[in-house]
Amino acid sequence: MRYYAMYNGKTIMSSRHRCIDKQKYTVRNRGLTPNNLHWMDYDLHRIFYFKQGLRLSSCEYKYSTFTKLSFVADDAYINPDAVQKNMRMRNRGSNILSYAFTEDDLKKYMSDEYKGTNIYFFAFLQQSEVKKWEPIGYTTLNINSNKIFDDVDYIETDGEYHFLLQQLDSDFSIPPHVLIKLKKANNVIPYKSNILDCIVKQIDSFSHHTLHKYEETPTEIYKRNKNIIWDYLDHERSEPVRIAKLLRKHNIPYRYFDLDTDSYKECFGWEHEIDKEYTSYAPSWQGYEDRFNEVENIAKEYIALRKFTKPFLL
Repeated sequence: MRYYAMYNGKTIMSSRHRCIDKQKYTVRNRGLTPNNLHWMDYDLHRIFYFKQGLRLSSCEYKYSTFTKLSFVADDAYINPDAVQKNMRMRNRGSNILSYAFTEDDLKKYMSDEYKGTNIYFFAFLQQSEVKKWEPIGYTTLNINSNKIFDDVDYIETDGEYHFLLQQLDSDFSIPPHVLIKLKKANNVIPYKSNILDCIVKQIDSFSHHTLHKYEETPTEIYKRNKNIIWDYLDHERSEPVRIAKLLRKHNIPYRYFDLDTDSYKECFGWEHEIDKEYTSYAPSWQGYEDRFNEVENIAKEYIALRKFTKPFLL
């Protein structure tokens, strides 16, 4: 879905380090490479909103570039080359010595003197890797809702770590001005009707979704303790339900989107289509049939155990 929004020159919002990350894409030219990869010639205006003291602050970065929308299964099990490529993600962001700026540099380039410049933005990114920013907060998000949301086309979030939920007293809630906007939006919950394919992909991405909590591969964990895999899959397959419950709690309308059969254009109305399999892990499985069969057998056992005959939806 992110690639689809980028390719259509939309504004995307997500969350990173308790900050709101807004990315505005302006596509000048687009096309296909000889091997059917989509390419874009575009401008990007990226804005981070974060809380600094009692007020909402922001930093921005603008650039123009050309890119191919190539997808790599870079944190998966079935393709062992992909596994080795990203094992270092485990320690991502933990060693400040690998960064460009010293502590003195950070103080200098994050001062008001450099605000609005590219170097301020990159200093902010490095600082964000080691500093826990304060949550934007219920009141701050509410009073700045127009500035933050009015030009956004696509918001990425999930039901468990929903950055639009901010603490209010002892509970978490969506601020009222934000809630009004969400009630007018096209809120979409994606799912897969191809159950076997869904479970295979969830097992394949086990290490990624568990943040490399375990040293073993998913198949090694399965042999040691199947319940770890079963609990993980139970959690993953209930994601659409968690999102639906959150939206229902706040009386926000929503629709489901079947990643296997539904049309992006019919759902979102954007002109330039991208095949739904464009970001599939499946092409990376070619040549690794033994590992694929191993994972597929685990998936079949889980489906039979849970009597899983249709997607788990409300």
